[in-house]
Amino acid sequence: MHFPSFKEAIGAGSILIALIQYVPYSWLIYRGVIRPHAFSRLIWGLVAGIAFMAQFLEGGGAGSWATGVTSFACFIAMALSLRLGDRNITRGDWIALVFALSAIPLWRLTNEPLYSVLLVTLIDGAGYYPAARKAWNHPHHEMAYAFTLGWLKGVAALFALERYTITTTLYPAFLVFADGLFVAMLLIRRNQLKRISGPS
Repeated sequence: MHFPSFKEAIGAGSILIALIQYVPYSWLIYRGVIRPHAFSRLIWGLVAGIAFMAQFLEGGGAGSWATGVTSFACFIAMALSLRLGDRNITRGDWIALVFALSAIPLWRLTNEPLYSVLLVTLIDGAGYYPAARKAWNHPHHEMAYAFTLGWLKGVAALFALERYTITTTLYPAFLVFADGLFVAMLLIRRNQLKRISGPS
């Protein structure tokens, strides 16, 4: 009988966090409670899929599981957002998407997991642009708790890695940084708008 190792247990925990993060998040999109930007979810789904493959090939093991689940969940959120989410798509949003798509053949040409992770980390950062632009104007259209869980999921994924290299650690480490920064921006912006509007 196989008992999960410490790393596998943490990896399973990171998947559980991802499910707690994305199942209610997708339901809220469906109900129209939140209206995230579809382009960000598409970009994040693409790059998470590439990062998952790179981590898997480099022996990331259980630490790569959450990245794979995140990719799948981002595509679901993207599909819901195209129908129910934000349709205010700017030129900058298109540039971010084209940048993301153009990097996929570059990744294939390099045929090197490290280069692919460097590329997708850079692209993932670009993917935050449409979400951050929209969240700055409408900070209540995003759920701070979802990005907080994303931060926690990234921390768990880092601890679950079975092999620590730049290839396996760069992407989840970036997500920990970016999600934490995004949550801080949301809370600060909500507080700013609350002060401007004054007491109700």
